[in-house]
Amino acid sequence: LRTLLPRLRPGVYKADFNPVAFSWYCHLSLNRAVRISLLWPIINSSQVLKFLYFRTMGARVEFGLNTSLDVRFADLPLVRIGKGTTLSEGVQISCHTFVGDRLLLKPVTIGRNVFIGMNCTIGPATEIGDRCWIGMENILGINRLPEDTKLDDFVWQHRSPKPSNLTELR
Repeated sequence: LRTLLPRLRPGVYKADFNPVAFSWYCHLSLNRAVRISLLWPIINSSQVLKFLYFRTMGARVEFGLNTSLDVRFADLPLVRIGKGTTLSEGVQISCHTFVGDRLLLKPVTIGRNVFIGMNCTIGPATEIGDRCWIGMENILGINRLPEDTKLDDFVWQHRSPKPSNLTELR
């Protein structure tokens, strides 16, 4: 079914009835339909099934992604995740947001061997480098974290960290 839908393209679009907004809505609905069906626990119970599902839905993930059952993705065709990444309970990844009457679609890129703690929200235009460690309850959107960055719990909100809490892992 997904192959019949128009491709999602990053950009800023008017949030009215237009081909891009319709395509975005169809991709989002298809992903959510799988989530509310009984298929999701079965898919998520196997590394192979999970990998095949994400690839089928358009995400560019490497084999070896570790996720809990309640990780929520939106806009899978705009998501890139490297091998060995762990997404803890309650993590949300979304490649869209609305700004006024505009729909913003930007990719999310997560490197290899990244750990993302419980209840983190990763928003559009976020790039997380390899080997980063992100503590729980952080909100990232339109951010770029270099490789080996460590964010403590509860420190990154509204696109600005507390400077004393941003450290390098070495």
